[in-house]
Amino acid sequence: MDAAGIVVMSAKIHLVKGTDEFAVDRKAREIVDKLVPAGQATLGLEIVDGGAENTDQAVIALQRCTEAAVFRGLLAEGKVIWFRGVKFLGGQTGRTVGVKEAVASFSARIAKDIPDGHVLVISVIAADDSSPLFAACKGGEVVDLDDEIEARDGGKPREANLAGELARRKLRMSSDVTKAFLERVGEDSRLVVTELDKMEIYLDSRKEITREDVELMIAPMGEIQTWDLADAFGRRELGRAIRIARQLFFQKESIVGLLAGLERRVRDLILMRRLIDAKYLRIVGDYRKSVAWSLPPDAEETLASLGKENPKSLHPYRCLLLAQQAAMFRMSELIRCRDAIFRAHSDVVTVSNLPDSVAMELLLIRTLAQNR
Repeated sequence: MDAAGIVVMSAKIHLVKGTDEFAVDRKAREIVDKLVPAGQATLGLEIVDGGAENTDQAVIALQRCTEAAVFRGLLAEGKVIWFRGVKFLGGQTGRTVGVKEAVASFSARIAKDIPDGHVLVISVIAADDSSPLFAACKGGEVVDLDDEIEARDGGKPREANLAGELARRKLRMSSDVTKAFLERVGEDSRLVVTELDKMEIYLDSRKEITREDVELMIAPMGEIQTWDLADAFGRRELGRAIRIARQLFFQKESIVGLLAGLERRVRDLILMRRLIDAKYLRIVGDYRKSVAWSLPPDAEETLASLGKENPKSLHPYRCLLLAQQAAMFRMSELIRCRDAIFRAHSDVVTVSNLPDSVAMELLLIRTLAQNR
């Protein structure tokens, strides 16, 4: 361990790659956790987001990671840099001239210029092995999760992943229930974890998952729930929100119900934003995030008076989710969202001649589109 508290390992570069985004991220987290002891993340870890959606964002991310990896910081000798969730290498963005040049420059720098004490962790999703990035990483430690899964799980990674998650949580389900669960969840291993999180809360102290539990708690694959729209709205994911809204209308959902769901979400976010602005609520942690409360007695009493609406009574995961979403909006933006939803609801039930799907998409564009 060096002076900055970073665990010294022989490799300066650790590359994790694969097609399963959740599995890649989890493996990279394990490596980062070994490199950066608890309590050292503030100075000892820098995370660079690799989830670029266009050429400009990809080039900026590569430049940021280059600077973080090759230049020493002023406050610490050692540092771990996590280039997290690099998705653009295997898509159309990765094939543009600007990104190809930036990747070549980045690869050349990290191959020879990472100083002693710095460790670079790169997690890459669904990339072409011909990228110069992989050649630059050959001298480090490379984990190919697709190869590992094929060798370990005998071509049945979904079943093996579910079995591992069940064992970790000390839950059980029969083979018939396992089949029903996987039919509803599909291929996404992140969704397996999310659904088991919800299932664990629902079961309370019970450990056996039944077919009835699966049918009650998990929507069939391809069927989208109304709260998915509220979550996409809260994350300001305009494209995803529009896609979900279209699917919901295809499922014959009522626009009045969808607007009511958005109204409830914005109301919750306004409350969380007020708590954040008053410094009563903070999001803490570098990448293992949680919420921290600091309430004076009068604020504590006010929240207690809300009964079931008291955010302190929420499950910690949901409280964090709402706090993170609220942090993505300014209060003035949330007020405008609330007013726009009220107007849309009024128009739908009174004078609007627009199809419901068009009215919803216009609302989403007006509330979520950001100036670029």
